[in-house]
Amino acid sequence: MSLTASSENVHRLPAVARRRRRISFDLVAHIAAVADILAVVAASFVAVLFYHQLRFGFMDDPSMNVGAGLLTAVIFVLAMSSIQAYSYDSLSSIGRQLFLIFFLFPTVLAFVLAIVFFLKMGETFSRGAILYLAITSMVALIGIRLALYRWLGSARARTLLLPHRAFIICPEDMPQERLQYLSELSSAKIAAVTKLSEDTSFDELLRERLAGIGARSGIDEIVVIWRDGNPQLLENLLLRLRQAPLPVKIVFDSLVGSVTSCPRAQFGDLTAFQVQSSPLGPLERLVKRGFDIAFAATALLLLSPMLLLVAIAIKLDSPGPALFLQRRLGHGNQPFRIVKFRSMRVLEDGDTVRQATVGDARITRIGGFIRAYSIDELPQFWNVLRGDMSVVGPRPHAVAHDNLFDSLIAEYASRRHVKPGVTGWAQVHGHRGETPGIELMARRVEHDRWYIDNWSLWLDMKIVMRTFFALRGH
Repeated sequence: MSLTASSENVHRLPAVARRRRRISFDLVAHIAAVADILAVVAASFVAVLFYHQLRFGFMDDPSMNVGAGLLTAVIFVLAMSSIQAYSYDSLSSIGRQLFLIFFLFPTVLAFVLAIVFFLKMGETFSRGAILYLAITSMVALIGIRLALYRWLGSARARTLLLPHRAFIICPEDMPQERLQYLSELSSAKIAAVTKLSEDTSFDELLRERLAGIGARSGIDEIVVIWRDGNPQLLENLLLRLRQAPLPVKIVFDSLVGSVTSCPRAQFGDLTAFQVQSSPLGPLERLVKRGFDIAFAATALLLLSPMLLLVAIAIKLDSPGPALFLQRRLGHGNQPFRIVKFRSMRVLEDGDTVRQATVGDARITRIGGFIRAYSIDELPQFWNVLRGDMSVVGPRPHAVAHDNLFDSLIAEYASRRHVKPGVTGWAQVHGHRGETPGIELMARRVEHDRWYIDNWSLWLDMKIVMRTFFALRGH
C-alpha cells in the first residue's frame, strides 16, 4: 500500500449538538484525586478525635495523625496516578477501583507506618487511632468511588462529559464499526477520519488537512491505525504529521500490535519485547503454591455448609452422584481427575464429550442454577489442595476437547506450561462457558498465554477479586 489518500475517503462524523456546557474528563480525574486526598486527611482528623473521645473521654492533639494521613493520602494518589487508576476506563470499572482501595491503600498505610517506626516516632501515634484511620479512610474512598461511578453513568447518558476528540488515519478497508468500537474502548470521540488509499496524491491532501488543525478547536490528538508492514511508509507519514502541534499515537492493528503489548526487556542497548516467558522459577512456584494452599483451605472451610447443602440438593433433584469426576490434563500434560458438582444427567468422560449449551436438556434444575453462578466449580479447591490445580490459571478442558484444539490452534498446548486454575485471566474477560467456534477458543488461548507471560502474585489476587465481582454482577 502506498502512502496515498483521497478526498472521498475523508469523513467527518456528525457533531452532537451542545445543549449544555460539558465537562472535560481531565477535570473529573483531577477532582477525584483531590477528593481522595481530602477524604483521607479528614478521616485521619475524625479518627483520632473520635477514638480518644470514645476511649479516654477527652480530645487529643490530632496534628501528628493528620500529618500521617496527609502523607498516606499523597502517596496513595501518586501510586494511583502511576498505574493510571484515574483514567476514564479505570474509574468506569467499579471492581478495579474497589480492588485498588482494598489492597493498595493498606499497603501505602503500612509503608507510612514503617517510616514512622524507623524514625522512632511510634510513641507519638495511637494504634487505635491508626486503626480507625484505616477503616474510616477506606469507607470514605469507597463512598467516593460509588458516587463517582453513578455520576459517570448518568453523565455519559446525558452527554455531560467532554471526551478527547481524535483525528483518525486508518486503512481504507477498516469498517466504521471497528472504529466506533475502538473509540468506545478509549473513551475518545472520533472528530474526523482519513482513510489511506492508492489512487491519488496523499501529500497535498494531508498538508491541507493539517495546515489548520492546530487552530481548529476540539481536536485533541491524532491517532494512526497501521497495518502495513512497510516501515518507510510509516516513517514518511510521521514526518508529515509533525506539521500539526498535537500528540500523535500509533495503534498497530496487526501482529506488531500483539508484540508491542508484551512486557519490555533489554537486549544490550536495544529495547526488546518478551513474547514468551520461561515457566515460573522455584521461588515463584513456592509463592504461588503458598497462596493456593491458604486460599483453597480457607474457601473450603468457610463454604463447607453451603457445599453440603448443594450436595444434598443435587441428590434430591435427580438420580446420580453429587460429585462428578472427569479426566483433565494439567501442568506438563499430566492427567488428573477434576472434581465438580454434577450439573447434568450424564457423566461424559470418554473420547467424545459434548459441550453444554444454553437450554441443554441434559442440565438438571439444580444444575442450571449452580452453573449460572459457577457453584459447580467450587469442589475444585480440593484439586488445588492436592496440587493438581491452582486457584488462578488457564481453565482445564476435557481431554477430548484438548485433543481437538491441539490440532487446530498452534498455541493451545502452551496453556499447560502452568497448572490449570479454578478461575483465570480469560474468564474475567468474559471468555467462559461454551466455545462453539474456534475463534472463541483462540481468544481464550490468547488471554491464557498473556497470563502465563505476565504472572505475579498481585495479578492472581486481582483476578480473584474480579472473579468475585463478575459472579456478583452475573
